[in-house]
Amino acid sequence: MNMNHTPISSPPTAASAARFPHLIPEPQIVRLRRGTVERPAGISLEADEDVRSLGRQLLTTFGEGDYRVTVRLDAEFAPSQAPQTAWPEAYALEINPREARLTARTLQGARWGIKTLGAILAAVPPHSTIPAATVVDWPTLSTRGIFVENKWGPDLMTLDDWRAVIDYLAERKMNTMGIGLYGCWCVQYDGRITEWIMTPVPDHPQLRREWTIRWYSPTNEQWQELTYLPRIFEEDFLGEIVAYGREQGVTVVPFVNSLGHNTLIPRLLPEISARDAQGNPRGTGYCLSEPKTREFVTGWYEHIFKKYFQPHGVEIFHIQMDEVWEDFCQCPRCSKHPREKMLQEWVITLARHLVNCGVKDVVLYNDQFTRHMDALDETFIQRLREEGLYEHVIVDWWWYDNDRIDPKVHPRIGRGLRAWVKPMTCYFNWARYNPYVHNIALMLEMAHAEGAEGAVSYSVFDAAWGREFDILAEYAWNFRGAGPVHRFEEKWAQVRADDEVLEAVRWLDRAAATAGYGVLNYYTYTYPRPNKPYPRHYPQEPLEQLTGRREALEFIAHAGARARDLLADRSGELARNLLAEAARIEAYGVYFASLLQVKEAVDKLARGPSAAATAPGGSVLAELVERARAAVLEAMRIIEANKPHYMVPSYLRDLSVLYEFVLQLGEDIRQAQEGRRDWAQVRWFVEIPVAQRGINTAT
Repeated sequence: MNMNHTPISSPPTAASAARFPHLIPEPQIVRLRRGTVERPAGISLEADEDVRSLGRQLLTTFGEGDYRVTVRLDAEFAPSQAPQTAWPEAYALEINPREARLTARTLQGARWGIKTLGAILAAVPPHSTIPAATVVDWPTLSTRGIFVENKWGPDLMTLDDWRAVIDYLAERKMNTMGIGLYGCWCVQYDGRITEWIMTPVPDHPQLRREWTIRWYSPTNEQWQELTYLPRIFEEDFLGEIVAYGREQGVTVVPFVNSLGHNTLIPRLLPEISARDAQGNPRGTGYCLSEPKTREFVTGWYEHIFKKYFQPHGVEIFHIQMDEVWEDFCQCPRCSKHPREKMLQEWVITLARHLVNCGVKDVVLYNDQFTRHMDALDETFIQRLREEGLYEHVIVDWWWYDNDRIDPKVHPRIGRGLRAWVKPMTCYFNWARYNPYVHNIALMLEMAHAEGAEGAVSYSVFDAAWGREFDILAEYAWNFRGAGPVHRFEEKWAQVRADDEVLEAVRWLDRAAATAGYGVLNYYTYTYPRPNKPYPRHYPQEPLEQLTGRREALEFIAHAGARARDLLADRSGELARNLLAEAARIEAYGVYFASLLQVKEAVDKLARGPSAAATAPGGSVLAELVERARAAVLEAMRIIEANKPHYMVPSYLRDLSVLYEFVLQLGEDIRQAQEGRRDWAQVRWFVEIPVAQRGINTAT
């Protein structure tokens, strides 16, 4: 009888095993053995030349020395515990007292194994040891990462900033970073439509969108104005981002919208715009019956792919297609066809062209097909098969709620098409703090249960949301990981910071869950609404909604202050960015709690002597106004000192509206006290606030 023999090895002691470091993401298999490993004083790397470059980080961290690290690529490496689809990223690692041996099938597997080894050795406690170990590891999902939407912040990122995000993802074994290259929304700031185009379009120099942001700088003690094109557009360095991603094992993916989120191009190229029933260009969407539309869009997509992506081995293209709603062309030719049919054939047109250009995987969102229409039907599937596209299409299922998933957002209803899931990791950061860990957990649980192959979150990049990025990395690599969210958070605190940082984050979470929090930020009021004047009356609108909620506002202020105390005097990227969030939350609470008291007093004074008798005195009003001004100014100062340069203008723009208003309020109250203004004429909004200062010149 043949028997497989393994070396006899005693288990480690309980005390030794407890010292083995926690990792994010959690490896699939870790077996601890007797034998002790110290933090190396230096390493010697034995590997082929193409692998040696991956080991530079180890040499940078530990220097050269006697601890031998051997890295071997074996084309036949196929760990029996891992599914075949995961073999390209799998690795096996033996960590022994005097050496470590790493085996992988590919450079990518070796890359992840080296990162695991580096994290383990760097976490060995000073003057202590960890047990020897065997690690066998692979990812559960083959595609893991984030999609960086074209928004404020990403539009000011330099090439080095993008490289830093790629490094951040690679450290977490995330292998994908999407970049939004074209997207449009609605009128928000300066009376202009919110639009971005992030790469130049050949032969169409007019296709560009310049932004102006104005804000008050506490550091410079003056108002600032910045007019700019997105850095990635102006310097045209997208290809360099893609190249760097490839070097670090992170595939950079283009996200380019067409039917939905599309105003800039049809506005500036009206000949391809969707039309109304009278045949007039609407400046939104495309006319899909116009041959010039197909010529322009397919040519542009081909240019993007062949110039920036194909030279660096990228074989994937995301055509988005979300939130088209009912916004289709109404010209006589388009109106002859059902909208579902128009949508399906447009997707087939784009996918066919991209595949013919060399794209392997064409990704599109689910929502227009499954939530706004019933277009993911057998007719569409049959058309994909007829065109030879069925295996090339991936449906990206998005949903951002922390509590539930819509029944129409499930890969299982995708008729067998390949699937990604898209939770949210970080968004609206320029306006407010919101946690998304439970949304990520829900969506990743669905991904594993329903056979998705990838998870690429909707996001911008802000290190304050490090917990969200880490839980995405954890659950996408190994869904068993550390278990439920609260268990993961406990591990996260040990790996990334400490219990006080976790407590601070939980205070911020509590603030964000408090009644009234969602109405405080100015961004909510940048959207035009029926029967509301524009610019919207802020902060008057939220004050009207906050009547009777002073206690909730004071709790928000307390939560922000408590988090600030816990994060004070820390220098790490995570803590500094969280500190800025805590300061903003505290400022919102203090500011609006103070303004509520001021408004109650002013309303009494406006009603006449009998009501005014119960109003606080003038010095009390002045103190409350000063309290609000000081709170928002302090938050702005902390943000300016701790947020990355590319986030500061958009963060401070919205807070500057509050700063500007409280200056006006203080002056109105002084005039009323001096008899130069009626108390009923105290203003509760700035007519044209700083964020809308360009509204009279908007085009």
